Amino acid sequence: MRERLVAIGASAGGVQALLRLIGALPQDFSAPILVAVHLSPDMPSSLPTVLGRVTPMRTAFASEGMRLSPGTITIAPPGAHMLVEDGRLTLSAGPKEHGERPSIDPLFRSAAEAHGEHVIGVLLSGSLDDGVAGLARIVAAGGTALVQSPDDAVHPSMPLQALRRVPVEATLPADELGRAIAMRVSEQELAMSLGDDGSAAAASSESTIEEMPKQASTGITCPACGGAIWELREDGVTVLRCHIGHTYGLESFADAQLNDIESALWEAVRVLEERRALLTRMADSAERADRTLSAKRLRAVAADLDAKGDAVRRLVEGLLEPDGPLDPMAIRSPTADVP
Repeated sequence: MRERLVAIGASAGGVQALLRLIGALPQDFSAPILVAVHLSPDMPSSLPTVLGRVTPMRTAFASEGMRLSPGTITIAPPGAHMLVEDGRLTLSAGPKEHGERPSIDPLFRSAAEAHGEHVIGVLLSGSLDDGVAGLARIVAAGGTALVQSPDDAVHPSMPLQALRRVPVEATLPADELGRAIAMRVSEQELAMSLGDDGSAAAASSESTIEEMPKQASTGITCPACGGAIWELREDGVTVLRCHIGHTYGLESFADAQLNDIESALWEAVRVLEERRALLTRMADSAERADRTLSAKRLRAVAADLDAKGDAVRRLVEGLLEPDGPLDPMAIRSPTADVP
């Protein structure tokens, strides 16, 4: 018999929402709760301690092989995807998804495969689109999808993308989500007590890149490794994935591309400035040797390079301005606000 399970995903602005959601749960809440938040492996996190201040439930980072335990909140640790398998948690250092590890989608996919219709998937505040494809997988497996109201989210992009692409059961402010989760878990407990053994099969979940059909080559390359990118259609949601397994939604891929463009343009500025500096030194040397015409030509080329460097610099700054040609506020993901 499959057990009840709550899987929650959050990114920028999501910790505040998570605190409100957890704080609204009853003190005797019995289902296991799994949480994936975008955590940097380069910074220590006290998220379990922070969550523990608003709930009597036990809170901890996941460890390899940890059993699912009722009435506990388990969090994906920095630098690892958290997956559900046979009543236990496994940690994966596999390819980043949406530029993140831990990512929300791997948790949601594995939860759907392992617990099917007994999963409640919840997507909170965050930028870009991590968690959207995973939430669609939960719905395809018969589970329930809940989303924080966009107007209640600090960063509404993830909730908005989910509402556009996934048949969500309800969208509510964070504290009301806590009460809704408690109500649905109680309903599941009642149904099981009346004889529903939870044996309905979950939708098939392709968990590895080798098993996933490559539907269309895009002609673009992965920002992380340079490999070919394939476009997949998973449970009605478009996913971009390379042969290594780096995975993106359309918004997170656009963000990664913007980072690559920015890096390439700043590299061009550096090369142009170094070339200008070299030609200026050569012009100085020519003047000392009374080669006036050579010095003049060298300074003219150096001035032209200086102007081109300024033009490239303005192009970079235009890309990164809110009113520039590509609005980063719509696609760039701020670091999650994790203590």
